[in-house]
Amino acid sequence: KNIEDLSHAEVAEILKVYVNRFNFLKTKGKVFIFCNQSLASGASLIHPHSQITVVPSGIPTETLSVQPVVNIVEQNNSFVSYCPDFSEWTYETWITKIINDKLQITNKSQILNFKDLNEEQISNLAKILQSSIQRLKRIHHSSPHYSKKPFGYNFYIYPYENWYLRIIPRFSERAGFELSTGIMVNSVSPEKAVEELRKMTI
Repeated sequence: KNIEDLSHAEVAEILKVYVNRFNFLKTKGKVFIFCNQSLASGASLIHPHSQITVVPSGIPTETLSVQPVVNIVEQNNSFVSYCPDFSEWTYETWITKIINDKLQITNKSQILNFKDLNEEQISNLAKILQSSIQRLKRIHHSSPHYSKKPFGYNFYIYPYENWYLRIIPRFSERAGFELSTGIMVNSVSPEKAVEELRKMTI
């Protein structure tokens, strides 16, 4: 089954594996945790799977910084999902931690660091991850344009300080302009994306 079709407990178990493997590998280089779903996302295997890789620290890698929280889709006691203003992909959704005066975490280190997520936080992360993918799947299936090809997505976790999870729906392909210039074109504004995603009740 895909993540959006698993039980909440099963998604939480997947996230626990991510945390455990990160903690085991974190001293060996730069750790990357990601999931490619369907051939549309570039997956080389048909069955659902996640991957974790370690890149030697001396090799340059490009990773985005966590983006400001705007255009909120959903939130729970620990996390918020949102469509950043800069979104490069149609309906791109980010998940990050909540730290503010209204929802103050007693032990800040538990929520600031991916490696220290506790059971409750993993459970909340599982809920919002699964909900986000389910919303994206409903957008895909309801569109006569996007649904012409199978539903697919990538997500990755940046597991270091100011960590986040970024979901990239693969509703559209990069074309000549993007490939020749390196400039990403997003045909759906984040404001419109969040409006549509909120309507996709779970």
